[in-house]
Amino acid sequence: MRRAILVAVALCCFVIAQSASAGDVEENARVMEKAARSLTFSLPDNRAYMLEKQSGLVGDAGWSQLAVIFGYVDNGAACRDIADALTEKSVLLRKVYGFADKFECNPIDRKDARE
Repeated sequence: MRRAILVAVALCCFVIAQSASAGDVEENARVMEKAARSLTFSLPDNRAYMLEKQSGLVGDAGWSQLAVIFGYVDNGAACRDIADALTEKSVLLRKVYGFADKFECNPIDRKDARE
């Protein structure tokens, strides 16, 4: 199951990263977030989550939006599982690259929908 989740997240990250410039990536993330705000869920307390990454590279302290997580019974738990798996892998790769990325999830709230 974890492997399938990682493959799905990697595919989402690949699609976002294929943009020609940072502006395109940011615009793609805004489009994904806007679309997620329009989703309706069968469970009233459920909502989509944005998976975000903080690079461990020196001088790159900002957070990047990677993927919108939805379609699970508990989207928050699913997003945290994905973030934990990615963080665990990043920590293991610290020996190779000398840094580790951090991953976290933030709820996408429908109430403050932005145009």
